[in-house]
Amino acid sequence: MKLKHLGIFGIISLLSYTAMVVFSPLAYPGYNWLSMAVSDLSAVGAPSAALAERLNALFGPCAVVSVMAVCVGAAGCRSKLLKTGIGSFAAMEWITVVGYKMFPWVQGVAASSFQNVMHLLVTALVVLLSIISL
Repeated sequence: MKLKHLGIFGIISLLSYTAMVVFSPLAYPGYNWLSMAVSDLSAVGAPSAALAERLNALFGPCAVVSVMAVCVGAAGCRSKLLKTGIGSFAAMEWITVVGYKMFPWVQGVAASSFQNVMHLLVTALVVLLSIISL
């Protein structure tokens, strides 16, 4: 398989995440996307957690394969700014995949609980690295 063909994994990742965001609310009575976080759909104890996990199963692995293919493809690039952006985006993807798996949001406990604080820290890092990558 050629490096350029690995880009399909990025599309699969996007479709997996999109399916989770679109269909998981159907299994969560009272879910309101205007006032609730996407993390609530996959939170420990959420009625939609099992469905969200299944629909989002391909997001992480496919995102990592795709972004690492971009890193390999850009390795010979001379632009340090472009390499910094790609590296920041790759770090964000890894933190997303590993961090949210290790620290899912837990419903019914205080936001100040260790697990939820770590989830918020992962979210802050993801947002920061997303901005830096731009």
